[in-house]
Amino acid sequence: MRLERLAGGHILAVAAALALLLVMAMTWYGSHEADFARQLANGATIGGGEAGETGRAVQEDADRIIARDEKTPWQERARLDRGLLVLLLLSIALPLLAAALRAADRRPVPPWTPTAFAGLIAAAAGVLLAYRIVNQPGNNDLTTVKPGALIGLALVALIGIGSALAFRGEAEWAKRDVSSAADEPTPSP
Repeated sequence: MRLERLAGGHILAVAAALALLLVMAMTWYGSHEADFARQLANGATIGGGEAGETGRAVQEDADRIIARDEKTPWQERARLDRGLLVLLLLSIALPLLAAALRAADRRPVPPWTPTAFAGLIAAAAGVLLAYRIVNQPGNNDLTTVKPGALIGLALVALIGIGSALAFRGEAEWAKRDVSSAADEPTPSP
């Protein structure tokens, strides 16, 4: 296994996939109420004899609202969100598999390669995630989209671009390999 065999597209897709895995731990959806609770909890400075008790009560209420309303892609329960989670996980796994195969000097024959599937799955995940950003889980008037979802969309796009570049290289290699095999003289009996 040699990492020098990886094309730039593989490296881009793998780096974006690993970053996406980290971004999936960020908050992607919230609510106006949770945003207000976070502001209130951060700015709750109450003076006087009962400052500690009141401050703790405000903090507990804010934490409860934040925990209820702020979600990562792992926490959403709707069927659409579960499908998105599966596509995101495949968008992470397939570029890693494609890069591992390429580093091991295994070259699947196009068009059905792990790199091609990585690009297709990333495109599907990007479309579904873009839809979910426009049509948030729950009530659209109450739900807010956090930066994690937008960063996730950008990373899915980078996975798709990297996979497309890597696939183009695989297709060119396969074309050269076929043409060079056709140019070789056949041994005469």
